[in-house]
Amino acid sequence: MKNNKGTRCSHNKATACREGEAAFDESGGDRLNKLPDDILLNILERVETLDALRTCLLSRRMLKLPPMLSQFDINIGSLVRYHKPHVKTFSQIVRYNIAVAGVTEKILHARNLEIPIRKLRVRFCLRRGECLSISKAVAHAMATQKVDKTEFVLLTEKTCLKCTPDDLLCFAKQFNSWFGDFPDVFAGLTRLCLRNLRFGELDIPNILSTCKRLEYLRLSYCDAGVCSVLQVEHAQLVELHIDYGEFESVQLNCLPKLQRMNYNYWGYQDPLIFGFVPQLSKLSLEKDGINSTSNLQLSQLLANVPWISNLHLDFKSEKVLGLPVYVSFLLCDAYNNTNLSEYFLALEGVNFLAVYTAINLLLLCQIWVLPECPKLLVPVLGKLQIVKLDNLREGCDIAWTMFILEAASSLKELSISVWDHWCEMQTNKDFRRENGYCEKANVEWQPSAVHFKHKNLVKLTIYGFQPEENFVRYVRRVMEIAVNMEEISLHDREVCEHCGNLDPSIKVCPSRYPRINEEKDMLRKEITKELRVASPAVIHFRS
Repeated sequence: MKNNKGTRCSHNKATACREGEAAFDESGGDRLNKLPDDILLNILERVETLDALRTCLLSRRMLKLPPMLSQFDINIGSLVRYHKPHVKTFSQIVRYNIAVAGVTEKILHARNLEIPIRKLRVRFCLRRGECLSISKAVAHAMATQKVDKTEFVLLTEKTCLKCTPDDLLCFAKQFNSWFGDFPDVFAGLTRLCLRNLRFGELDIPNILSTCKRLEYLRLSYCDAGVCSVLQVEHAQLVELHIDYGEFESVQLNCLPKLQRMNYNYWGYQDPLIFGFVPQLSKLSLEKDGINSTSNLQLSQLLANVPWISNLHLDFKSEKVLGLPVYVSFLLCDAYNNTNLSEYFLALEGVNFLAVYTAINLLLLCQIWVLPECPKLLVPVLGKLQIVKLDNLREGCDIAWTMFILEAASSLKELSISVWDHWCEMQTNKDFRRENGYCEKANVEWQPSAVHFKHKNLVKLTIYGFQPEENFVRYVRRVMEIAVNMEEISLHDREVCEHCGNLDPSIKVCPSRYPRINEEKDMLRKEITKELRVASPAVIHFRS
């Protein structure tokens, strides 16, 4: 009787389940299963592959879809987030990495060979066993199927902050061993992301010469030793991204298809040397305001690439110190690409006190971007159309950025973000002082042309706008010189949920961004007051 009762209960539950599913379907709730396969596949290919596989387990009909997928994004991070996002022990990483290798093998061997692979991305940890498994599966796929795009994103067992120089050398040795075992796989890659590797002098050129299809390369915390020189030559590379590393310089010797270059946190005088890069259009540079010997002058940096159309500078919420611009203008006529001593010897008829002041400012301020005389910049910024200046410090005058407007006559869009991102800034005063972090101070600015007009600028965007004189005066000045302005978008400062967990001693000023229409209208009138041509209608408060 007991068994019969249990059987009846199970039967009743199954019946109830089927009836519930039928009712759910009749009400239109299970609409996902009614979609055709091509729509479902399109949806599944928009999420990471491990999430797509979990979704397919929920329906018998969807279990047939994984072999039909044409795009794969197999990411170890998906497992870390799904299981225990706050606990990342070594043993867990090993298990997750083994799981990624297993999924990669099974899904590539089980798929329909008649359907080409449009994109295959695998993000995993540098461990020999899993690297071999993944490489074998990918090699088999490349040999038996059509694979358009393939990407490896390589992690290491230690994060960058925990890596010692010996760790970097050890990880590079592991990579080179694996790389040597599967040259055909690397020859088929179109994207490659590496991190925490200290190579030998010839290793990176060897990687570039082997990966003939490579279109995107990212090197994070990678180099060939302290003060090493990276020389890059590649026929197909479209985008190069370098984060940190100890390169003395990166020489882009011959990259005929390079379009985008990102370089973050360089440590020496000349971060980039441009050779043959005829298609380069976008340059992104990111650095904080630590005092150093590195004074980046756009007139020198871009001398060989005057066709740059998109420039992005990120100051990481640290101070941008620099020569007062009127001193820079005083010196610009004697500028001739010589060293500092020759630079000043070339001056004639210049007040010695002004020169002495300029020298001291150079030695004391030490900036990574220098507001220069438009006369020097016009030849290199003449094609510039989009400029983005990110994470300027709050409380500092932004008028110095006008030097770009005066030099870039073709500029169409200018975007500025002002933000003290406290959870990414170094807040320990002793540490800042000992490591040369710059404190808040304004860059003095005096325009070189009082009656200057800009005919091409049509859009100004400011993130972090506050109803303060600094911002109001700046917007007013831009409206005055940009005679064809179509849109000014003013946004409130960004909000970071992690910045809420700050040291109580850090006082964050509350935002005074205008919220009600009356405040916005008053600001529009204040900004456009006595401007004959400017219309308040072009000013939009977006937050």
